Order: sequence, then C-alpha cells, then structure tokens
Amino acid sequence: MTRSLGSQRKVEVAVWDQPFPIRSEDRFLLSTDGLHDSLTSPELLEIASCVRLDTACEHLIEAANSRGGHDNISAVLLEVSDSRRVAAAEPPPTREFRITREVNS
Repeated sequence: MTRSLGSQRKVEVAVWDQPFPIRSEDRFLLSTDGLHDSLTSPELLEIASCVRLDTACEHLIEAANSRGGHDNISAVLLEVSDSRRVAAAEPPPTREFRITREVNS
C-alpha cells in the first residue's frame, strides 16, 4: 500500500480495522516514488530482505538507478528489534584514551 505526503491538500490515511501485528526483525520500507516506480513489489521485497539494512538500501537505490533513475530516489529501511535483546548487549567503547597531566617545576 502506498500513500503520499505533502503533494495534496488532503492526504488519505491508511487505517486497519484490526491490530497490525509487528514482530521482532520485521522491516518497513519508506521510499520515494523514484524507487517504488522503478522496481516491482517482489524486487523490493527481495532486496529489502538483505542481511544488513545499509546494504539493502544501497542495493535498492542502485537497482532503481540501473533502470534509469528517472526521479528522486530515497529509501529508508526500519527494522523492529527486541528491546530486551538490545538492552542486554552493552556497546563497546568507540575509542580509548588516557589523560595525563604534566607538571613543570
């Protein structure tokens, strides 16, 4: 299902009558029409399912560009994660450093 934002005075909003189940590792693709007009739904699904999110986005944009890139091409992939698993894994430090103070006599 696609919807546009900002192109019309009135935007049609998609709603569901029933709860929409979302599970850990589900992915959501937000894109411009430059992407989804260039690729079929099965192609979008196949490429967006790549292991790494950044790799999948790169491949989506490359695939649309290979078809001519006739419009702006933007893609954002969101992946749902289990917050209990994420909280348990402490991120490593980005870098280590020491501060020393030298005193002149």
